[in-house]
Amino acid sequence: MLRRLFAPGSPSKGKGCEPMDEKPMFYRHVAAAEKGQEKDTYRRRQERLRKQLAGLDLDAALVTGADDIGYLTGFPSGARCHLVVREAECVLLTGSTEYLQALEEALACRVEILPWEGGPSRVVEELEGCSSIGFDPGSLNVLTMDMLSAAAGDEVAWRPTRGLVRQLMAIKEPWEIELIREACSIFDAAMDQVIPTLKVGVTELEIGARLDFAARQLGSEGSWFPTIVATGPRSSMAHAPQTGRRVGEGDLVKIDMGPNFHDQPSDATRTLVFGPASEKVREVYDIVLEAQLAGIEACGPGVPCADVDRAARRVIKEAGYGAFFTHSLGHGLGGPPLVGGDSSEVLEPNMVVTIEPGIYLEGWGGVRIEDSVLITEDGCEVLHAYPKELVQL
Repeated sequence: MLRRLFAPGSPSKGKGCEPMDEKPMFYRHVAAAEKGQEKDTYRRRQERLRKQLAGLDLDAALVTGADDIGYLTGFPSGARCHLVVREAECVLLTGSTEYLQALEEALACRVEILPWEGGPSRVVEELEGCSSIGFDPGSLNVLTMDMLSAAAGDEVAWRPTRGLVRQLMAIKEPWEIELIREACSIFDAAMDQVIPTLKVGVTELEIGARLDFAARQLGSEGSWFPTIVATGPRSSMAHAPQTGRRVGEGDLVKIDMGPNFHDQPSDATRTLVFGPASEKVREVYDIVLEAQLAGIEACGPGVPCADVDRAARRVIKEAGYGAFFTHSLGHGLGGPPLVGGDSSEVLEPNMVVTIEPGIYLEGWGGVRIEDSVLITEDGCEVLHAYPKELVQL
C-alpha cells in the first residue's frame, strides 16, 4: 500500500513545506511501500520489547499507554485499549467502539473486543500461563491494577516497568527521521510566513492561531503540545499558556511550537523582540545563544547527557545567570533520553533530542532558544534552518 506524502505535482523532500493546491492524502506511516513491510516495522519493535522482557525475567508485558500501543501496532488507541505482548503473540484488546477501526489499522497483532463487564478477566485470559507480567504504572491506574490482580490471583506477580516501551522510542528508524525532518521544516516555514506579518498590538492568542494555521496549511497534523506564545514579562514563565495580552514596543516574544508530520514530532523555540532590542535583551540573548551552541557542540554518540547539559549550563553560570536557567537542557522527541545534569543516559546514533537553554528573569522576561538535534555516527545535525540571530520586528 503506497503511502503518498504530497499531492501530485507538489515539491519533493526538502521543499515539501509549500502550500499545496490539492489536499494531501495523510497516512499514519508513509515510508512503507507495502503493508507487509509496514507490519515488519511493528514486528521488529515487538521483538525488541520481548528481548527486554527476557532480560528482566518477565513472561509478558501489559501495555496500556496510548502512545506505547501506537508505537507497537500503529493504532492510535483509546483509553480502554490493552495490548498483551508475550513470547508467542501480540494481542490488542479494545472497546467495541474502536474495534472496527482497530481491525483496519492495528498491525502485527490479533485484535479482540474488550467487554465493558468482565474486562479484567478478559485481559487475564490472554495472559494465561504467565507468572510474571510487566506493566507501566505511569499509564495503568490503581483501580484497574487492583481488578487485574484480583482476576489473576496470587500466583501471578505484577512488576512495574516504567518507561519500558518509551526506551525503545529513543532510537529512531530511518523513515522516522525523514518524517521528523519534514516536521522540523514545517516549523521553519510557518515562522517564515507568520513572523514578518506581526505588528505591535497583536495578542498572544492571535500569534498562536496564525502559527498553528500556517503549520496546518503546510502539512502539519497538529502540534505535539499546545503552542507557547509568551510576551513581555510573561516570557519569564518557561511554559506559559497563551493569553489575550497585546504585544508592546520593546517586548520579548517567546514562541515554542512542535508541528507533527505523519505522527512524528518536532520541537523548536525562538525568542524575538518587538522594536529595537535593549542592551539587556542583547546581553541575555547572546548568552543563551552561546549556551545553546555549546550544548549542540557537545552532542555526539557515546556522550553522557549530563555532560551536554553541563556544557551549556556552564556558559550561563559563568555569565552570572546560573540561578535563572531553571530546567534541564533538553529531552528526546517522543521518549528518552533526558538531557539533564542528573541524567544517567548516554546519547546514541539516531536519537533526536532538543537542546533548549533559557534564562528567565521574573518581572522582566525570558529568552529560550531550542532546536531538534539528530545524533549521528560521528556527531550531530541540527534539524531546523530558521535563523537563531535575534529577530527585531
